[in-house]
Amino acid sequence: MLKEKKVYTWAIGALMAAAATSAQAAYTVEITGGDPMDFGRVILHANPSMTATVTKSGGGSGSYSVGGFDSGITVDNPNVNGGSGATNDLTVTLVDNASGSGSLGAKSWTVDITSDGAGNTDLAVNATVIDNRVITAAPVSFGKVLVGADKTVAGVSLSSTAAHSVATDVQLQAAGGSDTDANGTFTLGAGSAVTFDGTTTSTTRSLTGSFNASGVYTTVASGISGATASVESLTGEALQDVAITYSADVYEAASLSYNNSGMIAAGGSIQITNAAASGDQRAAARIVSVAMDGQSSGWNVVGTLVPNMTIAADNTISGTAGFNASGKLNGTYIGQVTVGLQHADQTIAGTAANDLGSATWMLQTTVTGISADNGFGQVRSGQDYQGFGLTRDSGDLTTVQLLGGVAGDDKDLTIDFADATHPWGVSDVVELTGTGSDLIVLQISYDPTNVVDESALMLGWFDTTLGYYVNAVYGNSDDGASAQRVIGAYDENEHFQLGYHGVDTVNDVVWAVIDHNSEFAAVPVPTPGALPAGLMMLCGMIARRRPRRGSK
Repeated sequence: MLKEKKVYTWAIGALMAAAATSAQAAYTVEITGGDPMDFGRVILHANPSMTATVTKSGGGSGSYSVGGFDSGITVDNPNVNGGSGATNDLTVTLVDNASGSGSLGAKSWTVDITSDGAGNTDLAVNATVIDNRVITAAPVSFGKVLVGADKTVAGVSLSSTAAHSVATDVQLQAAGGSDTDANGTFTLGAGSAVTFDGTTTSTTRSLTGSFNASGVYTTVASGISGATASVESLTGEALQDVAITYSADVYEAASLSYNNSGMIAAGGSIQITNAAASGDQRAAARIVSVAMDGQSSGWNVVGTLVPNMTIAADNTISGTAGFNASGKLNGTYIGQVTVGLQHADQTIAGTAANDLGSATWMLQTTVTGISADNGFGQVRSGQDYQGFGLTRDSGDLTTVQLLGGVAGDDKDLTIDFADATHPWGVSDVVELTGTGSDLIVLQISYDPTNVVDESALMLGWFDTTLGYYVNAVYGNSDDGASAQRVIGAYDENEHFQLGYHGVDTVNDVVWAVIDHNSEFAAVPVPTPGALPAGLMMLCGMIARRRPRRGSK
């Protein structure tokens, strides 16, 4: 009995094993979607994934295996369970290595799918690995340029020769682009849009550089972003900067300072300083011109302050203001010298003729002690006439002075002396020109040894219409209506009003506030009935000696 039971147990086991084997043999899988698996153009080092659909045929459950491919891809290996028609997604991922997306070129793999039931099926996997295209500009030399100035180089060659099979297609946009690096800003000029795809490999554009610091830059590598656009819009694609390489010799602009905040006296120094470079190097300046204005007769500048003189960085040049008093009146002379400047090296981009403008110095000196028969002086608009005058070195040694008044515009003064040949002569004849209609105070000295009554003297003006001397204030614009006689010295606080006139017997001078110029002398005040017989003779003699040259 026991022996029969053992035989039965084995028979049941054998039947069950046979049934299991029969079920497995009936189970197979096949690819029903995603075959072949074509990744297309893949960016270098990317890890994209795709799926294929695996479908069960037959009954029962079971698994399958994959193989036959290298390390360039990975494939998951799930089971397909359930009844006939059950599906599962098989996922393939590119690996970043030399066999996968880590190197350029066309790639292909075959995935063998083996079921536990019966038979094999294959999945073809393909990809073309490419890199982001880079457009490169030919090396550019900007040459010499000022900090902050734009320097444009035209016709710069841009190229990208990589084949379509190994690089993305990109478009160089019509608008160009601009970018900055540590040295400055660089702009790719506008032009026709060009697609670089391995067939079109080059074009030209302008490149403009503007530097923010001085220095010598040699083959500096940089880039301009935003100048390209994607054509393919690939996953993981990254637009690359247009690669540029540049050299430049960059200078800070000349920075000049001047000692022209106040008046420079004769013998004083006129200075121009070019500052030291704050960075690597600063451009030199050059004097273009040194010019005195029209009211600077007698002034000059000597020394290194001359045209074409160069002023290097961290350097000062100077000239000395001089004044030649020969032929001048006594008085205060104000000169004006203007120096025109520009960068010394006009080949530096950003420079231009006279680009450093000009600087002006005002010069001042006072001349005293001049004695002569005549003299010349210049008075600037707004300058006080006070102090201008002259002492004759012959005849009656008369001294003429302007005690007050302000020049309404630039004036050229002259004073000429002549002998008084009349019997009443108490001074030389003075011809004053140049004050025009300005209100002035004119004073003339007299020789008291020739005068019986000094208090009877006045500043006389030769009236050519009458033919004799009259009170100088009668030649004023109001014909003497405001005449006011003073016995005593002129007082600028009380007497500076048109028509005031007087005699100062202490200092032996006559004076008057007038607004005309012409021929003057110290003469007696005429008394009724005395004028035609005496003073007319005097005036006639003077009139015959010299014609009147002044005017109201």
